[in-house]
Amino acid sequence: KMMVPGAGLGHDARLFAKAGFAVTAVDFAPEAVAAMHQFNASDTPVTVLQTDFFHLPEQHMGLYDYVLDYTAFCAIDPARRHPYAALIHRLLKPGGMLIMLAFPIGKRPGGPPYVVMPDQIIELFTKHWFNLYHRENHPHSVPERRRHEELLILTKVK
Repeated sequence: KMMVPGAGLGHDARLFAKAGFAVTAVDFAPEAVAAMHQFNASDTPVTVLQTDFFHLPEQHMGLYDYVLDYTAFCAIDPARRHPYAALIHRLLKPGGMLIMLAFPIGKRPGGPPYVVMPDQIIELFTKHWFNLYHRENHPHSVPERRRHEELLILTKVK
């Protein structure tokens, strides 16, 4: 089972559903959720939730083997990143994995997207709940992000 927070139009959610994952995609934007429902194919169903990620029902806690974050973390106010990491920890089963694609967004005013540096992500998540399992420059990034975007895989340890 996989959770995709900040799923947007659901491209990643559908990709993993086609690969056989039971995917739950979450977004608070009505337009994004409507688009996900429109493109939701019967052969690759995705469960779509329209809600604030920080207010997920308790029934989702400890339910997922994987959480995929491509665009959610950079959209979260830096003051809410620690609670976000804690929530990811609660969503995952023991030994579950957080898969993140991190595109470094250097110092710039305001957001979203907010400043994101892979080392900061690793520090936040490994401080309490996760071990870094894998880190690499993602070889299949879109051309303008190639050699900058990093794939991070973290494993829940507690």
